[in-house]
Amino acid sequence: MTAYVLLFFCIPILKILLNSLSKKQIEVFLTIILLFTTIVPIGLRTDTFDMNYGYSAWWMGILFLVGGYVSKYKPFKQIKKGQWLLLYFGLTTITWGIGYIVELCTLELMGNAIYGDWLYNYSSVTVFLAAFSLFMFFEQLEIKSKASNRLLRTISGATFGVYLIHTTKGLWNFSDNILENHITGLPHYVLTLFSLTICVFSISVVIEVLREYLFKKLRVNCLISRITNSSVIQRINNLFNFR
Repeated sequence: MTAYVLLFFCIPILKILLNSLSKKQIEVFLTIILLFTTIVPIGLRTDTFDMNYGYSAWWMGILFLVGGYVSKYKPFKQIKKGQWLLLYFGLTTITWGIGYIVELCTLELMGNAIYGDWLYNYSSVTVFLAAFSLFMFFEQLEIKSKASNRLLRTISGATFGVYLIHTTKGLWNFSDNILENHITGLPHYVLTLFSLTICVFSISVVIEVLREYLFKKLRVNCLISRITNSSVIQRINNLFNFR
């Protein structure tokens, strides 16, 4: 959570960077950064540049720049949404497959299943590319149904709450305990992991939607609006309103 606070203060500077560099410059810049933050740590088996395995403000800043680049230049138009989705599933399979094979080999050779988890980190090259592919798929997806659009807007508005809930230590310990101590065999593991993901996401969305409803009824949102529109907050906004 503290990473988001630091990212908030860095966003104005990151916007200046996006607006100042040319398309070619930002592509070279992002390529170099992603090379050293997603591939090099896997080869060295250490968090070389303190990305905290994808949980640091620095990594979130890099993702902000990637998102800004996509929003500004609309790259990869030649790739269809079906291809993006296929690429996502392919990269996900590669991530888990290689990780599983590495852990089997190290278990056989060294007596301990290690190193496979390096591909599972949020900042690993395969996870990043898989996430980017899924992002591009939804960026190109067009949904004409009004009901579906309303449902997706509700769910998307609750996703930050989902993030806050699913990163609580108690929930992580509960999930890890189930997966590490009560599951045997890859098929059972994958099925349990998928089921846990759906359950945690669904319950978290419901909790966040209920929170928004209660805040609205208790007029907490009105209080927050008054605070954000106060002269003090406006001065802070003006301070960070770089052009």
